[in-house]
Amino acid sequence: MIADLISAMGTVLLAWSLAIATLGGIGLLVRRCWAGGGNISTDPLLLSFWVGLCATIVVAQVWHVFWPTDGRLVVVLAAVGAVGLAIHARGLWSWAKATLPARPVALVVLVLLSLWLADRAIGPCQNVDSAGYHLAAIRWTVDGPLAPGLANLSPRLGLNYSTFLYFGLLEAAFPERSANLGNGLLVLAFFVSCVAAGGRLYRGVARPSDLFMLAVPTPMVGVVVSSNIASPSTDLLPMLLCFMAVATALDGWRPVAAAPEALEGSARPRLDGGTVLPAVLLLCVAATCKPTVMPLAGMLCATLALAWLAGARNRPERIRALVALVALPCCVLAPWLVRNVMLSGYPLFPLTVAPVPVPWRVSSETAEHLTTWARADAFRTLKGTARLSDMSWVRSWIAWQFRSISFGMTVLPLALAVVSGATIALLRGRGTRRPVGLVLLPAIVASIPVWMMSGPMPRYGSTIFWTLAGVCCALATAMVLERWRRPWTRRSLLLCFVALSASPLVGWIMLVAVLKKTSGDRGIVFTMPGEANGFHAMPAPELLPFGARNGLVLSVPGPGRGYLWYAPRGATDAPSHRLALRRAGELDSGFVMAPAATEPPSDDTIARAAAFIAVHAEPGDGLFLAEAWNDRLAAELLPRLPAGMVRIDPGPRSMSAHARLDLLKRLSGGPGVDGGEPVPARIWFVFADGPQTGSGADAMPLWYELLDAFAGRGEQLHLPGLSVGLHVM
Repeated sequence: MIADLISAMGTVLLAWSLAIATLGGIGLLVRRCWAGGGNISTDPLLLSFWVGLCATIVVAQVWHVFWPTDGRLVVVLAAVGAVGLAIHARGLWSWAKATLPARPVALVVLVLLSLWLADRAIGPCQNVDSAGYHLAAIRWTVDGPLAPGLANLSPRLGLNYSTFLYFGLLEAAFPERSANLGNGLLVLAFFVSCVAAGGRLYRGVARPSDLFMLAVPTPMVGVVVSSNIASPSTDLLPMLLCFMAVATALDGWRPVAAAPEALEGSARPRLDGGTVLPAVLLLCVAATCKPTVMPLAGMLCATLALAWLAGARNRPERIRALVALVALPCCVLAPWLVRNVMLSGYPLFPLTVAPVPVPWRVSSETAEHLTTWARADAFRTLKGTARLSDMSWVRSWIAWQFRSISFGMTVLPLALAVVSGATIALLRGRGTRRPVGLVLLPAIVASIPVWMMSGPMPRYGSTIFWTLAGVCCALATAMVLERWRRPWTRRSLLLCFVALSASPLVGWIMLVAVLKKTSGDRGIVFTMPGEANGFHAMPAPELLPFGARNGLVLSVPGPGRGYLWYAPRGATDAPSHRLALRRAGELDSGFVMAPAATEPPSDDTIARAAAFIAVHAEPGDGLFLAEAWNDRLAAELLPRLPAGMVRIDPGPRSMSAHARLDLLKRLSGGPGVDGGEPVPARIWFVFADGPQTGSGADAMPLWYELLDAFAGRGEQLHLPGLSVGLHVM
């Protein structure tokens, strides 16, 4: 057991070392675009990892349009990283000789953190979304080029998260280990900057950027003690990129004059390209990694751009800044928008704005269904409404923020921001200079209403709230240190930051002590070795064949097992009888939807459907009609069904998101959102092609979510000519 643990942790640490060296070398090369060669110091070296990661993602966006993100791209990137390290070898050696021997305590802390992260990273993947589609999307990234119309195969596979490219590269370099390596590598790189910032605070040379880095590690520790450290979850990378961008901006503000009084009066702090360009790069890539951070990233980019232009000394400098500020986002966002169109036919899928007339464009109903479902999930605790105009949701939504892990995503950072803001106001009233980083706060605060309107799920807003808390806390702490310049002040503040960061770990330990159990087969502090050479094995999906109308054979999760995990290409949790390949036999050619059947169902088809239900149904069974039905089918089939069945017709065009959510809760055996009675657990699912909606496939994602909620097994019957799927639970 010990040998397996050492082997697995050693594999993780070796992989992380190679990845850090490669990405750091790439980042050093990219940094030369705005900083030249120059001497290497700690801050640019730490930032080079994140710059190299962003540059790698941008390259992978373009590469994957034509080729898989396989070993060929890994070799190219490794070669570029090696060149970057070779060019800067002398500077790196000089920095290492001067810095590392002088920081023995920091090195010991980093070694211990690395060992802890490596131990946690070998655990099992327990993230539900990773099981549902993250891992499958990574498989599509590694095994082939970008497939047009992939959203037709499964709407969630059409979500263009650049995070999947990052994990895909790790998967290509270290097969079957991307889930164990990806998020742990990001947390380790972030912790290195945090430890460096803590050392500066202890020595009395901390800047606002260092104080910001010490204020925001709390959600990272939460990731380590949760299942997300060993899963390819998509929330961590954009959060860290936003954090590093804000830290870079705070570090870049410098007064025009050297005297302290330059922070007041007419002298204005200014930003230069060496600060703004890497920050904008990080923010733009963060927006492509997960669009939920796009409002925050966009407003921060606008703030930094205006600050740079306002501080330009002359017109030529202003023109150069403007050109750079236009060119850099275009280089990042243009290939991302093209990839969106290739995946779904929409530049901002699942939003249906600006549709492009391509053959593989997803139906607007499918895109709207995905958006509606995401919003319903975000509003799932709102009583009686999913609309903000009805204020009855406020009480239940606020209560939701205090539940479990949501507390650490919204309430804790908001409380920290309020306390820090009060400290800033108090010290300003006593004559302390105004901190220059306050200009970032309007951009951060302005992104909160966008989050509220688009879907106020706590994890969607975690980046916003922790960025707000970090900036407020950093500026307040800087003002405290300026007023009380004593060693005990610095050390007390450092202990407070450490305690704040450790709060998720302490909370989980206390929870385990109360409940006397842990989550699954892993501990909270340390992870025991698994059965796969020390790693915990990835579950294998149970797949069944699914034949589309035109002969295309897909794989679908078995009844009650609605997760794809790392399923091969061609597997989907949203099958449709209308799905077809653009070129027969070539998955890389992409997917299209054949026209919907418009002919009415035959008498024989209706009779077979009624007979099948009559044989298997019992009085009291529930009938769930997942689509708006063909009038004739409804009129002729329903009267033939056994007496006493519960009959529900939630057509997507006539059913609100709240009503659909209420039905889902009742079908799952619990009370509805409004307290309605549960529907009997034995449910029929009926899907039909009809001229009103075009395809019953739009409801397939809900179908499989229900199957998983029931965790039961069933029988399946597909009636030719009508595409009716009947599942008996």
